Amino acid sequence: MFVAHEEQLERLVTLLAQSRQGAGHAVVIGGPVGSGKSTLLRAFAERAAESAVDGPSPLVMTGCGDPEEQSVPFGVLRQLLHGSTDGGLGDDRELRRLLQEPMPAGAPPERLLHEAALAFTALATGCGRPLVVILDDARFVDSPSWHCLTAVLRRVRRPHTMLLTADSGQGAPLDALRRSLQSLESQCHTVDLSLLTPKTVAEQLGLPRTVAAEAVAATGGHPLLLEALSTVLGAVPGGTAPVTAGQDAVSRAVTGEVFRRALNTLLRRYGEPTAAVLRALATLGPGARPAAVAGLAGLDEVTCAWHLRLAESTGLLREGAFRHPAVPGLLLGETPPEERRRLHTRAAEVLHENGASPRAVARHLVEAGSADAPWAPPLLHEAAERATAKGEPQEAVEYVRLLGRSSSDERQLAAASALRVRAEWQADPVQALRHLPEAVHASREGRLSARDTLSLVSPLLWFGHVEDAFDAIQRVAAQQDRLTHTERSLLYASRLWLSALYPAAVRELGGQEVAAGPAGSDSQVEAALLLALVLCPDSPVGGEMAAERALRRGTLDERTVMLCVSALVALIHQGRLELARTSCDRLVEEAARRGIPMWHGLLAALRAEIALYGGELDDAVRFARTALEVVPAEAWGVRIAVPLGILVQALVARGEYEEVDALIGAEVPDALFQSPIAFYHLQARGRYLLAVGGYRAALKEFQLMGELATQWGVALPGHMAWRLDMARAHLAAGQPMRARELVYAELGRTAQDDAPGRGSALRLLAAAAEGDSRLELYQQACEALRVTGPRLELAHALAGWADAQRASGDAAAAEVTLAESRRLALACGVRDVERVLSVYRTVAGPQDEEGSEPATAGLSEAEHRVAALAAAGFSNRRIASRLFITVSTVEQHLTRIYRKLGVTRRSELATVYPLVDAGIG
Repeated sequence: MFVAHEEQLERLVTLLAQSRQGAGHAVVIGGPVGSGKSTLLRAFAERAAESAVDGPSPLVMTGCGDPEEQSVPFGVLRQLLHGSTDGGLGDDRELRRLLQEPMPAGAPPERLLHEAALAFTALATGCGRPLVVILDDARFVDSPSWHCLTAVLRRVRRPHTMLLTADSGQGAPLDALRRSLQSLESQCHTVDLSLLTPKTVAEQLGLPRTVAAEAVAATGGHPLLLEALSTVLGAVPGGTAPVTAGQDAVSRAVTGEVFRRALNTLLRRYGEPTAAVLRALATLGPGARPAAVAGLAGLDEVTCAWHLRLAESTGLLREGAFRHPAVPGLLLGETPPEERRRLHTRAAEVLHENGASPRAVARHLVEAGSADAPWAPPLLHEAAERATAKGEPQEAVEYVRLLGRSSSDERQLAAASALRVRAEWQADPVQALRHLPEAVHASREGRLSARDTLSLVSPLLWFGHVEDAFDAIQRVAAQQDRLTHTERSLLYASRLWLSALYPAAVRELGGQEVAAGPAGSDSQVEAALLLALVLCPDSPVGGEMAAERALRRGTLDERTVMLCVSALVALIHQGRLELARTSCDRLVEEAARRGIPMWHGLLAALRAEIALYGGELDDAVRFARTALEVVPAEAWGVRIAVPLGILVQALVARGEYEEVDALIGAEVPDALFQSPIAFYHLQARGRYLLAVGGYRAALKEFQLMGELATQWGVALPGHMAWRLDMARAHLAAGQPMRARELVYAELGRTAQDDAPGRGSALRLLAAAAEGDSRLELYQQACEALRVTGPRLELAHALAGWADAQRASGDAAAAEVTLAESRRLALACGVRDVERVLSVYRTVAGPQDEEGSEPATAGLSEAEHRVAALAAAGFSNRRIASRLFITVSTVEQHLTRIYRKLGVTRRSELATVYPLVDAGIG
């Protein structure tokens, strides 16, 4: 017993002493179920039976009501006869004889009740000792026994009679019991055992105040449950030594075995009706409506509300919900599996009847493991649709799986397969790829709606299945007159995605219109349109505002995530890195918190790109690796080029070339070279090759960027300006004239002095210049880069300016400028500053602009062609397709090429082959 009950015990002892000297007392001990009333009664019985100093010791009679024996006449009276402390009632044979008389069904006859009451009264008055009657669970005392007890209290006028009853108000209201006792001529007292406060718990158990507060918050201050927690925490009632408990000690204790046993004890004391209501509440979960709880418990709402108030009075509930989130699991954990399935099945039915949301109903169908009702399959589909739209893919997949086991309708199953692809693309793209063929097949057979068919376009484009995506668009376009407004919007968005991500495929659309969509287009159309505007060389005014509006949409969901991605791409292309950084940080954090891998990976890759072009190399490496960790390489499809390309460029910029060697040789999907996403791959390869001295191979990568950009009509941002990258390669190869031509061509694309990329162009122009003009151009480049350029690019410009200052004879100024360059490079995360800063500022000197031709190393013309494509990153299958030979022939050529050039793998070929290639220069 908690020490907090000692005060109540002393009050009862005082009332006993008063009853021996004055009028008798009736005492009702109230308090929640399990609050220690029985413990208090037992403690008082022991104190009351002790020998009195000023007279005979009281005759203590004890009994306890029982709900299962409440219908047995005189059951409690028999307990009192057998439960007296020393058998001091005297000759009770007459009363025992009366109690043994056969009784008709129902209540005892009036005669028997009268005679039994007289016999019990005679015993009480004839024993010559004070009488103390203690009744526990008085609400369950049978009516004949209660009749005899009240007769004794009415007829025995001696002051030394005392009746103690304990009740929690369950069953008959507690006030009714008190009124019954107050009708007697004895004084009636109430002793309430209230729930414990944090202050009391801290003082009585020696717990820290914060832990005591947490314990009371978890239990409502219920003594039985607190006693269980105190046992686990090592606290002792009345203990003096303070208890040291960790921050999560209470939470761990609540989920433990000791607390579970205490909770089960409390449930038994509640009785089955209250326990059933609590199981119903635990099954339905937080926010369950009273009507649903009542329906699941099989009670009317009024009765159910009474049981809920009872549980709330004990502290187990607060405002109709469990105080601690672990309690529902503990309650249901004690329920047999078959009963749990029945509860969840019935919960689904009740919620469906009460108009609950499809997701709320579907959760219970999944827990039940079956969906046999006719309304269940369409409800599961609707629930999966809503969960997918809200960004809860794991939940959606569970609904679709159950739907697949529960339905035999082919169209329903086909729609479920398309929905599963959408959901799994968010949670596990590898699984989405595995289920994609099944959904595509269903679409071709006409078992999918237009909307479901169009939902396949995005994952098909993601994985490079351009022809299948085009076919899906064509199938829906053929029924354009029958499409709803939403389906027309989706068709328009699908065409935009195809044109933006695979520009070469636009020609395959024939005369179909892609330039305009239906009025009131939704976020999917906005996302595709924004990306298309970003990649268009003549983007209309308003693209910047559209990107900002898109990022103010709020939380991520299926419809807004690609809009946010497109908006971030737009900001990066516009050079607005600060806004892109703050917006992307918020979105990355949200995607990570919600645990949606694809969203997290996509946004982390974009954050890495922002960091790279902002000169934050450590962040670029960290976010790029995060993107590749949360989404496996095989799940990235053609977009693998984004995080991989950013990671390679960041490592090269830091001067860590060794790690790049393993990354640069990774195979990429052939479809990548049909998409602008290829620019990430080509630029990363080119810059790596340039850094390690493979100037000609690097030039090939940058040339291919230019050819594809021109062919597709794509506008690349300043940080992907292929002409500037080609100029870098020509400078490194000692061909400044060609470098200047390319820089002037890039500068001619924009007349704005603050355009992104202008500072980089001026820096390269300075590096390609001769004489005094170099000094002036470097100064202009640094001024421009301080305003609009990335910090690392400024570090390179400062290093070049220092060279120009030194060449002009101003060594002191050169040292100051070079020191600033080094500090800036270190701040960006560059590891090997000297090596990195020397890459783009050294010109080999005047040479024939055609360059010299290295030896061919004995390669045949056929081997030249294979080596050139392999060094450019093409797979064996794509080389075979380009050259109209078999894959086996390609492999044989590569074997001979490796032997002749002294290399052992593809990544080495990329650095060696350009030295023997005469096709570039």
